[in-house]
Amino acid sequence: MPAVYKEGMGKDQSYGIIIFRETSDGRQYLVLTKKSGTDFPKGHAEVGENPEETARRETKEEAGLDDIELIPGYHEDIHYILSQRGHKVFKTVTYFLGRAHSGKVKVSHEHKGYKWCSPEQAIRLVRFPEQKALIRKAQTMLR
Repeated sequence: MPAVYKEGMGKDQSYGIIIFRETSDGRQYLVLTKKSGTDFPKGHAEVGENPEETARRETKEEAGLDDIELIPGYHEDIHYILSQRGHKVFKTVTYFLGRAHSGKVKVSHEHKGYKWCSPEQAIRLVRFPEQKALIRKAQTMLR
């Protein structure tokens, strides 16, 4: 069931990138791991940043990748509700799709590791339906 904003909820916005690379074994997606599960690089904007700048900076900070080529036309929002300090917050994350030209990942302190996965593996690894849909949409667009 999709997340729905309700009166009185806080709002939060983050930006990130679904990262892929092309290898001799086929396309692979980057999935970051942390204590609470799996995720893609994402985070909050700093003063003066536009969404793409935020997504690029967060990708560099969280995965050490700064050679990302954003794919035009992929701009997907996911929504979910989380709890912050006892209050419900309606979270929106805007994702872009980016091709990595390097596979050298260096995760930040926020993550315990990473994995380059086939599309099928990535869909199995991520836990939320919205994340699975992001990979499927990326696959459709890249065909």
